[in-house]
Amino acid sequence: MPKGVLIFGTRPAPGRDREFNEWYDATHVRQMCEIPGIVSGRRYALCDTQMMPPDAAQHDYIAIYEFETDGVQALVDELGARVANGTIELSDAVQLDPLPMVTVFEETKPSA
Repeated sequence: MPKGVLIFGTRPAPGRDREFNEWYDATHVRQMCEIPGIVSGRRYALCDTQMMPPDAAQHDYIAIYEFETDGVQALVDELGARVANGTIELSDAVQLDPLPMVTVFEETKPSA
């Protein structure tokens, strides 16, 4: 079964860090992990120590959701449907400029 990760890069709205983190930890990660195929979710904060200067548009947090599914497109479609119907609650504590980053990666197979 193919494996991969969904990576979300986000930033809290100005002055709303506490509310953003409470929503993400108590609500969003749990709701994301209820999607069939998603097997885990973790969040990370941008570290002050970097190898190269960060881009000003860089996100302050990332969430990484691991998945195992035979249908990556179906998983992405299910995520979109749950956002659209409110099953996955969004928060206005998320900054929308720049927009959150959403990227899907599939595990590579070792070369022969």
